[in-house]
Amino acid sequence: MSRIRGWAVGAGALGALAFGGAGIADAHGQHHRSHKAKAKDVRVDRRDRHVDAADRSKDKADKHSDSVDRQQDQVNPPSAAEQQQEAADAQSESADASNEATDNSNEAADANSEAADDSAQGDSQDAAQEQNQAAEDQSSASAEDQQANEDQNKAAEDSTMEQDSSATTGD
Repeated sequence: MSRIRGWAVGAGALGALAFGGAGIADAHGQHHRSHKAKAKDVRVDRRDRHVDAADRSKDKADKHSDSVDRQQDQVNPPSAAEQQQEAADAQSESADASNEATDNSNEAADANSEAADDSAQGDSQDAAQEQNQAAEDQSSASAEDQQANEDQNKAAEDSTMEQDSSATTGD
């Protein structure tokens, strides 16, 4: 009888070990997936920051170019073709700023989603970091919206100047 009981206890212990091991492996897998997801989020955020920096650099170059154009326009009034090109450039800058604002809004939404996921998993520190990232992205989106509006106004102004010039020269 004691031999049977020994086999039963041994079988029970092996069963508990198997099920317990599966639970531990499952918990490890969930942690591992979470770690992989966080690593992916970091890579995406790093790429987004790189693209944002490139966008800011392009915006700075556009503003400098616009400033140079205004100075040249004061010395030599632009031709109708130049005004048309400036209007097209301003329209393009406006579209770029609008796209950047949309990208920043999407990044903010992603960061909010990541923060909610982290919060649900009990990772309050990572959730706070994602909330801060979301706030930065939303702020950046607002700035890009403002830039888009300024660029649209400039495009409209350039277009009006082109029409006025065409009317006076008879083009």
